[in-house]
Amino acid sequence: MNATTLPILDLARYADPADKAAFLADLRHAARDIGFFYLINHGVDDALQYEVQRQSQRFFALDEAQKQQVAMIHSPPFSRL
Repeated sequence: MNATTLPILDLARYADPADKAAFLADLRHAARDIGFFYLINHGVDDALQYEVQRQSQRFFALDEAQKQQVAMIHSPPFSRL
C-alpha cells in the first residue's frame, strides 16, 4: 500500500477465527498509521449511509462558531483532558 491509496478492510474477516488477529492488526495499522480506511461487509444499510453522509455535509457547511458549540471540549468526559 502506498500513501495515495486507502486500505480496504473487510469486516467479514473479523468473524473468521483464523483471520481475526490479522484483521485487527490491519485495522490497527490503518487507524493509527494512515488515519482513514474503507470498511466493507459491515452490514450498514445503504439508506442509512446516505443519510449520515448528507447530515455530515450539512454539519461541515456550518460556520465555525456553530460547529464549536458541539466541540468535544464541552462534553464532560472529554473536558478533563
